[in-house]
Amino acid sequence: MVMADGPKHLQRGPVRVGFYDIEGTLGKGNFAVVKLGRHRITKTEVAIKIIDKSQLDAVNLEKIYREVQIMKMLDHPHIIKLYQVMETKNMLYLVTEYAKNGEIFDTKSQTQETQRTPSRINTKKPVPGYIIFKQQKIKDKEEILKEA
Repeated sequence: MVMADGPKHLQRGPVRVGFYDIEGTLGKGNFAVVKLGRHRITKTEVAIKIIDKSQLDAVNLEKIYREVQIMKMLDHPHIIKLYQVMETKNMLYLVTEYAKNGEIFDTKSQTQETQRTPSRINTKKPVPGYIIFKQQKIKDKEEILKEA
């Protein structure tokens, strides 16, 4: 199996992370890149956030781990699901549900640019984040750290 952080000249065939083949780039940030992945057996599409830990200071790395802890606790249809976390010495891989149409905000903005009339998106009514957190019994970020 080829890992995404291996030397480029040694990689043969598709780049893989765990059981996922990397198919393309969905987005990039300062310390991370989000790739489109496909499970080798089930063919399920996922988003894989690849974080270069060597580029993060201790404070920002702790924020990433806190984000992972919160994502593991949440289970709601309006929140992207975290399927798996893989880690190497320098890299962190977060395998999440893939939102094929992008974020609601992006979809709405693109639709309004192409149509002159107001548009509607066929989605469930968005639920405020604090209600979801309350349902999942998450009071605040400090509670997460205390439980860890």
